[in-house]
Amino acid sequence: MLIFKFGQKAKLVNYLFWTIIDSFQAVFVAYILGQFISAATKGSMQIFLENTVLAGGGFLIFLGVSLLQANAETSFVASANLEIKQVMFQHILREPAANTSISDNISFMTNDLKLLETNGIKTEMNMITNLFTFIFALVASVTYDIWTTIAFFIGSLVPIVISQFTQGTINKKGAEWSATNSKFTAHLKDVLTGKQSIRVYHAEKVMNSQLIKFATKLEDALRKMNLTIGVVNSFAYTVAMVTAMTIPFGVGVYRIIGGALTIASFIAVMQLSNSVTNPLMSIVTANNERQTVTEIQTKVLAAKEEFVNEEGAFTDGEPVKFDSLRLADVSIKMNDHPLFEHLDLNVQAGDKILIMAPSGFGKSTLLHILEEDLKPSSGTYYYNDQPSSAYSTGTLRQQFAWIDQTPFAFDSTVKFNMTLGLEFGNDKIKAALTDAGLSQFATDEGLNYKVGENGHNLSGGELQRLEIARARLFNRPILLADEATSSLDEKTAKQIHELFMNDDQTLIEVAHHVPEDEFRDYTQVIRLDEATAWSLA
Repeated sequence: MLIFKFGQKAKLVNYLFWTIIDSFQAVFVAYILGQFISAATKGSMQIFLENTVLAGGGFLIFLGVSLLQANAETSFVASANLEIKQVMFQHILREPAANTSISDNISFMTNDLKLLETNGIKTEMNMITNLFTFIFALVASVTYDIWTTIAFFIGSLVPIVISQFTQGTINKKGAEWSATNSKFTAHLKDVLTGKQSIRVYHAEKVMNSQLIKFATKLEDALRKMNLTIGVVNSFAYTVAMVTAMTIPFGVGVYRIIGGALTIASFIAVMQLSNSVTNPLMSIVTANNERQTVTEIQTKVLAAKEEFVNEEGAFTDGEPVKFDSLRLADVSIKMNDHPLFEHLDLNVQAGDKILIMAPSGFGKSTLLHILEEDLKPSSGTYYYNDQPSSAYSTGTLRQQFAWIDQTPFAFDSTVKFNMTLGLEFGNDKIKAALTDAGLSQFATDEGLNYKVGENGHNLSGGELQRLEIARARLFNRPILLADEATSSLDEKTAKQIHELFMNDDQTLIEVAHHVPEDEFRDYTQVIRLDEATAWSLA
């Protein structure tokens, strides 16, 4: 169960403690009711008054217990949610960008995890509460009359058996809803991102219709999931009323007629039977709801296992001097489409490598392989003549700086976008900004300049140079440059090119167009589109 895998254990123990005490309330109610019936049948005012005082004091105590139990429950749920988010944050941050879309991750972190809280964590806690109530009520009921209690208990087991045959269908409907929700979120993200184009070309009506279409599918999937749960619960409830109420009631009346059971004891057993039958039914219902998040739960537990097994994933690892890297007979497929077959590449420390090809030839994919964001379908990646698997993820990634062809900026300051929250001296940051042609930000005031959401307050060229400045600041042994100067004017692009060439860093640059007079600056110039074989060294 999730509640035993996530959340602070001390808070779970506190919740279980107050839940156990609160579960005695059903036994207390049955006892009070039995005593009132006993007072009535015996005509005893003394029993009536004593029981009245006991009832008033007892219910006040249980009110306090219920409040403490509610506080313990919400406190534990918050701690469990926080730990789940922590695990999923690490999983998402470590997951290669090509594996999952942004919209899928956003959908999972918001909608799916909220459903996991409701139908997972809270449902399991509800099951625990009902289990304690069931156990205490059953034991108390046996002390009044074992045969009537057995009749109630056996009858209550029937709905549980029924639920076992329906879990597969409920799981399927839950998975369908989750998949539909991801598609809706992805389409909504596209529409919001492209809102400017939609407005310019007056496509609002069409996009609105598409959103309604996706929303209709989402609501239909949710309706089918809830309807399936409702049908199963209704059928189980009807069966329970026959097997867990009508038949046991008849057994009790028969024993009263035979003189083996008093009316007061029978009323107490009847009251306790509600605390036997209803908790069992609630457990069945909760278990059905729990099945709707099986897929989500599996993903979270797998991420937790990854979190435990790779506790040092965020550390830098041991520094390693770079001498060489090599791809040997590497092939890779994306969505069953071969991009590279039998690719060989050799890079020595200090090399300046240019890889050219039109869009779609896999230049960026090659860089992702080098940084180990993607794994080759076959072949071997060597680093310093050792298979890359010989190094930890942190150690290998410590060797690379990256300049993306689609620069991104966090909605924060220039300084944060340079350092990503890590510690660097302001002098080093300013020097890197100046080298990248962003001297206007190389001041104390400039470092605190807010770049805005997605770098809205910067031009495209400034965003590109901010990526370059960050790479300069981190000063990794190998620079992977993906269309690094594509958004720059000719003069600035030439300045950045000279900066790359005059630096001791190993450079692996991919581009679809570079002036031919710059070819002589590179150690190797590789044209993927003109290669007659995939041996490129």
